[in-house]
Order: sequence, then structure tokens, then C-alpha cells
Amino acid sequence: MEKIEKWHIFGISFMLLLVSVKTVAASPYLNTSEIPVFIHCFYLLNIFQFLLTMVILFEVRKTSASRLWNNLLVGDFLGLLLVMTIAKILHVLSFNSSFFILFLIALFYSVGVSNVVIVHYLLVKPLTRIKFLKMKYISFYVFFLIASWLCLIKLIPWISIPTFQNFTLLYALSFFYCSIIIYFIYYFFKLSKSYAGLGFVAKPAYASVCGPALFFIHSVLIFHESNFCLDYYYLLLWLITVTFQFSYYLRFGIKYPSLLNPKWKSYMPFDIVKVTAVATLAFLALSLFFTVMEHGTVYYTSLLESIPYPFFFLLLLPFSAIIPILTYTKTLASKTRLKYWSYMRYGLYIHIVATFYVLCLAFLLWESSNIVEKLIFSAIFALAFAFYLFYALDLGMICKGREIKPVFNKIDIARYITSLYSVFFLILLSISFTYKSDIQ
Repeated sequence: MEKIEKWHIFGISFMLLLVSVKTVAASPYLNTSEIPVFIHCFYLLNIFQFLLTMVILFEVRKTSASRLWNNLLVGDFLGLLLVMTIAKILHVLSFNSSFFILFLIALFYSVGVSNVVIVHYLLVKPLTRIKFLKMKYISFYVFFLIASWLCLIKLIPWISIPTFQNFTLLYALSFFYCSIIIYFIYYFFKLSKSYAGLGFVAKPAYASVCGPALFFIHSVLIFHESNFCLDYYYLLLWLITVTFQFSYYLRFGIKYPSLLNPKWKSYMPFDIVKVTAVATLAFLALSLFFTVMEHGTVYYTSLLESIPYPFFFLLLLPFSAIIPILTYTKTLASKTRLKYWSYMRYGLYIHIVATFYVLCLAFLLWESSNIVEKLIFSAIFALAFAFYLFYALDLGMICKGREIKPVFNKIDIARYITSLYSVFFLILLSISFTYKSDIQ
């Protein structure tokens, strides 16, 4: 009999205490009348299914230390977020749509998630023995199910979003994300014969085709029932989460068999997750722009309109120094295998966000500033550019001293420029929520 660790006993006891607490004390958490019962069932069922996939990955990581499993694990975490998003969408649709349509939306998605569990199991079964009922996993299930249920009844009914008139942007976003999902399905058809020669990899590859097909029907039903003007941001979050989840699964699907046959890497000439992230940042910036112009105050929108357009082109100066820094640190991290360079990148991201925030305030206040304040803003801009420039030159000398030649890929450069501009505009437009305290 497996030995029970102390923290397992404590975890189970704590969760049983939460469940058995008296109704008087728990009454704030028992008001579930706002959410239909079938949404509770859908939500908890799919949360549990994704917990099973995580347990499968926890087990296989004991025998295989490959970091490739992290792609599936991230995809499963995104699945948890997606379940919460769909639960909110079902809650919104429940006021106007028929129960039958809502049931079909929930059914097709739930069966699709079951397909994900089966694919995980078929992929891992030949590598290790999976024990779902270990004491630590039972406490894991109970804790997350209770925490997720509390989020459902307390957080989801509270969430609200503004209307969005320019919902045609959602069509462009849907087209981009659908192209990625279609490529996901096409990829497995393309490699099906090659997978057959690898034995155990073939079965999960075949099984994985069913999931996207079921999810496609689920997606069509959601789009048919949703009001794009009222539900835009729910659908946007749903699309983003879905695409990232599929992208991480696709990354694993290409990289894992590529360990045995490197030529299959040609099916992913670029990192699909990073490209998806860039597109998401761009669409978020555009969505926030239209939202601010529609719902923002007259004072703030007038500040936006007063920003001289050449200022946005001047941003290319610091960007031209930031891009080499990102390329150098990426190359040094991959060549030297030192985490130090990854930490340098994280520090750079924080510095970029802080710099962009200051520049955003300078842009907004430029027209109303006197000559001295404009000189101070100009000095801040010049110093920021100089800092990044010397930073890049320093890293360039380090690469030269170690005889490392960084590759400036056109796709990476376009990705960096798009990301930097998107982050800048997201910060600029986010100031609209707190402009009274920021601009005074």
C-alpha cells in the first residue's frame, strides 16, 4: 500500500472542511441560482478532464525529462481557461438561446476534450504506467474542482464587458486563427503515413483529428448564437485561448516526431506559438483602440488625436536598438545554454514596459506642455534610445568575442516590430482607464 504523506492528509482534510462547513457560514458561496445547472455540470466535467490530462503528463515526466511535454502541459492549462470562457459564453447565451442549442455547444466541446484525454493517454501509455488514483492526485482533483467551482459561481456572473461596434475585426481575427487550426488538421493528414512507421505515435496522431472536427461544429454553433456587438470580447478571449491551445499542441505534434526524423521540422518553418502571440497583441491593440474611441471620455480621445503622427515613426529609433538586443540575447541563450541570458531578456521586457509608459505620457501631454517640459520629454526619449543602443553594442561585442554569429531573420524582425508597436499602443490606450491619476 502506498505511503500517504502528511501534506496529502492535510490537503484532503482542508478540502473536506470547505465542503462540510455549515450552510450559515457558506451561504455567500451557495447562491448558484444565476447559473443554470447544466453549465455547472459542463464546467466541472471538462475541468476534471483537463486535470486528467495533467496527471498523465505528471506521470510521463517521471520517466522522460524532455521539455517537449511542457507544450502539452501549457495547452492543457489553456484548456482550463477556455472552459471558463465557454462557461461564461453559455451563461450569456442562456438568456436568449434555446436549451437544445446550448446543450449541443456543450456536448461537442465535451466530447472534443474527451478526445484530448484519449490522445494524451495513447501517447504516454507505451512510456509509463499511469496511476490516476494516487492519494496526491485525488487531493489535486478535489482542490482544483472546488477552486474552479468557486470561480464559476463568484467570478463568472460578475464579469461584464463593453459593447463593440467594429466587430468586423472579429472576422479578420477568425480567419487568421482558422487558418492555423486548418493547418493543424492538414498537418496530421499529411504525416499520417509517416506516423504509421513510428508505431505508438500513429494512434494518437489519427485520434487527434477527431478533436478539431468536433470543435469546429462547436465553434459554428457559438458564432451562430452570439451577438458580435455585445459578446465581442468574450468571443475574442475564446478565439485567442483556442488558437494558443491548438498552437501548443501543434508545436508538440511537430517537434516530438522530429526527434526521430528531423526533416519533419520543415512543416513548421517558424514558431507558430510566437507568430500567434504577435497577431494576438496586434488584434488586442486594435480592439482596445476602437473601444477607447467608442467609450472613452472626450478629454482623453482629444489627447490621442492631438499626438503628432511623426512621433509614432520616431519610435522606430529605439526599436532599431531593441531588436538587436532581443536577437543577441536569444542567440546567446541558445548557444551558451545559460539561463542568465533569459533573465536578461526578462529584465529587458520590464524596462521596455516602463519606458513605453513614460513615453506614452509624454506623447499625450506634448501639445499642452511648455518648452521646458518638451525639452525634458525629448531628453527622456534620447536617453532611452542611447541606453538601448549601447546595450546592443555591448551584446554585439560579447557575441563577437565568443565567435557567435546571430542570425537576423526577416520573420523575427517583423515579429519584433509588430510586438513592440502593439505593446506601446496597448499601454497608451490603457491609460484611458486611469488618465485622471496618470495625467495630472
